Order: sequence, then C-alpha cells, then structure tokens
Amino acid sequence: MHGQFSKILFCGLMLLPFIACKKNAQFSDKPFLEYKAYRFVNSQDTTTNRRSIEFTIYFTDGDGDLGSDDEPKDSCDTSINNFFIRYFEKVGTNFVEVQPRDSCLPFDSRIPDITPGGSNPVLEGDIITFFDYSGFPANTDVDSIRFEFKAIDRAGNESNVSVTPSIPAPGR
Repeated sequence: MHGQFSKILFCGLMLLPFIACKKNAQFSDKPFLEYKAYRFVNSQDTTTNRRSIEFTIYFTDGDGDLGSDDEPKDSCDTSINNFFIRYFEKVGTNFVEVQPRDSCLPFDSRIPDITPGGSNPVLEGDIITFFDYSGFPANTDVDSIRFEFKAIDRAGNESNVSVTPSIPAPGR
C-alpha cells in the first residue's frame, strides 16, 4: 500500500473479545465514540519500514446498525467508508488539519457489519484502528499531533466526534 492508510481491526475471532453486548444496556441509536488509548507500532518487516499508531476507541450503538457489508465499486471508491479520521499537526500554537496525500487513500475506512443476532441489537465494545504515519508529520517543525474520529451507522446517524489528547509527534 501507499504512504498512509487506516484499517479497522474486526475479523473472525478477534471480534469476540472486543464486542460485548449487554442485555439490559440502554444506549442511544446514535453511535457513541470515546477515545481510550494509543500506542506506536513499528513494522517487523525491514523492507517496508512501516510505522503505525494503533488507536483504541470505545463505542456503543443502541440499535446495532453500525457497520456495512458494502463493497467498493473500484479501487478508489471511498463512498462506503463509515469510520472517519481527521489528522492534525500542531503548527505554532494551533492544530492544523492535514489532508491525505492521495484521494484514493483517505485516512477513513469501513467498519464491517457487526450487527448482533438475537432479540437484543445493542452493540458495545472497542474499535482498534491503525494510522500509518510513514512520511508524517508533514511539517518538519511539528512536535505534537492529534486525531478526531467519527462513525456513521446504516441509518445515517452520526456519532459524536471523539478527540485524542495531544500526542508527541513520532520521532520527536
């Protein structure tokens, strides 16, 4: 892949520890996100030298319609994305948003359909997502970065915007 990407980790057995449905939980039908943690991850593959930040974001969705099974129409189709990431670098005293370098490789990604079975559609768990920071920060005088996360469910309900604290820029 190219210089930047974001992936959401939802697969097979990995999904089970992260999704915990509560029988009597009362959550809004509008998704809710809350930033929990980050950690820097360096690739073990020395040929790519990929460097990523792994984020953990807590989420709830009262009607269980978070995620989608839509497939991209082509390699540059971003219309199916339902998890949005905005990246900021601190320049002087202000955080300035940095756009992806390639419109075909946005920071956003797609949460797969995780609708629970049975009579209780409530979803609660953690989203684990990665941001490839190879080639970032974009500006050489950046000492801090931060991120914003938002999700949209199949009914079109937008979550709140969850914001990380200021993170020391990689390599600083």
